[in-house]
Amino acid sequence: MGLIQETINHPTIDDVEIVVDEKSKDETREPYDIVSLDISFSSIRQPDELVELGTWLIEQGTRIKKQYTSTGKLRKGVVLA
Repeated sequence: MGLIQETINHPTIDDVEIVVDEKSKDETREPYDIVSLDISFSSIRQPDELVELGTWLIEQGTRIKKQYTSTGKLRKGVVLA
């Protein structure tokens, strides 16, 4: 595991976490092999929660791709809030 750049928790669904790691080029087998996702589906009980989770995952994936290089380094000029 590389240097943890960011840990993102879902705002309303418990037990959903995304971790973005910075890795060396030798550590990554595929581009953007920097994200790990931990979900406990026991906390998701309604179809609307699945839709909410899917929408949130797409938003976070798009944001991560814009903010990080394929090895997990922050792109130049990006400041995390």
